[in-house]
Amino acid sequence: MLYVPVSKKRILIHLLVASGVALLQFFGGSQVFSAVDSVPRKMIYEGTLMNSSHQPLSGNYDFRFSLWSDEDVVGTDISGGVINTLSPNYLTWQEVQTDILDVNGTFSLELGKVTSLDFDKFNIPEIYLQVEIKASTDPDTSYELLDVDTLDDAVDRMVFDTIPYAYNADKIDFRDIGTDPENIPYLDSNGELPASVFPSNLPLDGTTSESFTIDTDDTAAATDSLTLVFGETLQKTMSWDGLLDSFVFNDDVKITGNLIVTGTVNGVPIGQASNQDVLSPRYPNSLFVSDGSDNQGEMHEETETIATEEKSFLRWTTWEATLQDYDTVIRYTLPDNFVSWDVTQPVSVEIKTDGTNVQSKIDITVEKDGVAGTDQISGTGIGLSENAWTEKDFVLNGVTSWAPGDVLVLKIRQYAIDGFDSRVSDVFLRYLGN
Repeated sequence: MLYVPVSKKRILIHLLVASGVALLQFFGGSQVFSAVDSVPRKMIYEGTLMNSSHQPLSGNYDFRFSLWSDEDVVGTDISGGVINTLSPNYLTWQEVQTDILDVNGTFSLELGKVTSLDFDKFNIPEIYLQVEIKASTDPDTSYELLDVDTLDDAVDRMVFDTIPYAYNADKIDFRDIGTDPENIPYLDSNGELPASVFPSNLPLDGTTSESFTIDTDDTAAATDSLTLVFGETLQKTMSWDGLLDSFVFNDDVKITGNLIVTGTVNGVPIGQASNQDVLSPRYPNSLFVSDGSDNQGEMHEETETIATEEKSFLRWTTWEATLQDYDTVIRYTLPDNFVSWDVTQPVSVEIKTDGTNVQSKIDITVEKDGVAGTDQISGTGIGLSENAWTEKDFVLNGVTSWAPGDVLVLKIRQYAIDGFDSRVSDVFLRYLGN
């Protein structure tokens, strides 16, 4: 069996690591802090390889090094001569180096020469180095473990002592402790950072500056909230709510002076008024349209008192034994002062039917000219049945954008059968305008 005497190996490793230490020094009466990334990213591993008779070996040998989080080698860590990279204790680093032993059996290798050492791994309490060797001509299944304690089956790998962890100083990147430019700031005797380390335009004392940015690294998502908190106990906040796309105060707001608003208050735009256009039969810019089947009947324009007001209406009737229908199509051009549709009642139509919806009914759809076949009504205006005059309100889906000059196409389809009739009167179009 090939081995390195345990005590010999430990001594050599300790000497090796000590050669790369980054020292903290103190000069004279003043304390000088230094954190310098001058440590090379390699470590020397050297020793003497002997047989069981303590005779030095010579020739070509492969050394396989790997890092682990546990000192015990279990059966699943190596399979068929190959390191199991899925082992829970494996720290994702290994490399193989070949060395030619001299007549004294000595070797000297640089860990990290083949596969770079990631010293960020030295952030857990203990890391263990596993070393295996074989003759270069032998297969991987011939690797033998350099067991650091042959008397304890649970101790197979060498633990790194304190010194390799000094490589973590790499993160400090050639910076000294202090308050000068490019220094690493430190807490003073009050446990605070000195004001001199902050940018001059940062208002630490409540004074104003040109800007103060929260989330300067842009890590907040569009739907996140960014909050200023006033008082640890008071807990009064001013937040930007990404979901609401608005600023939110968690208490009352008092304003001394003028309030200038260019948007809306409670959803109602400032400087904009509610407008209503009423279209009565026969509606302007309208025409009658048949769909080519089941269109036998009569369309009459008549008058009737509706809610104390005499109004005209269109009455569709037929004597056919099957349901017949006819369409009225109204084209309405949005005026120049149009801003947006009313939120709750943008479109309303007065209707009345006779009997059940099997005997008469009304379908109402809204389209935008150029977007044919897409009903803009949220919900349904199909199969409407009312035995008394009723103003039916319809809400638009809010998906399609509207602007002055766009054309709303309102389609009213009236159905009737065997002497029954359906009736429509005024159409109301409501919007916000300048």
